[in-house]
Amino acid sequence: VKRIWCSQADRVGLRVDVGGLAPLGHFAFEDYEQAPAMHTLFIQSMLDRGILAAKPFYATYAHTDEHLERFGTAVGEVFEEIAGALEGGDVKNRLRGPEMHAGFHRLT
Repeated sequence: VKRIWCSQADRVGLRVDVGGLAPLGHFAFEDYEQAPAMHTLFIQSMLDRGILAAKPFYATYAHTDEHLERFGTAVGEVFEEIAGALEGGDVKNRLRGPEMHAGFHRLT
């Protein structure tokens, strides 16, 4: 999964920071002012493709090569969408809900 994030980000020109242990990887969009909106768009767009995904990924023995292929295809499509939204300056306009919050802030 970490390789998928890196290769798909490189392919579309997004800067991502990928880290963590092999079974407990995570990624973040690097140095983007709109990173929270980009992460929200990532989650929203992955859900549109039937995949519950976020910044971290916790691998299990239940994940098969087929799952990883489907995930890789979806990440590629979504990273393309995000790159296009950045280029068009409309990342936040593509969100159908509120932007994700960073950290543990009181929401009320």
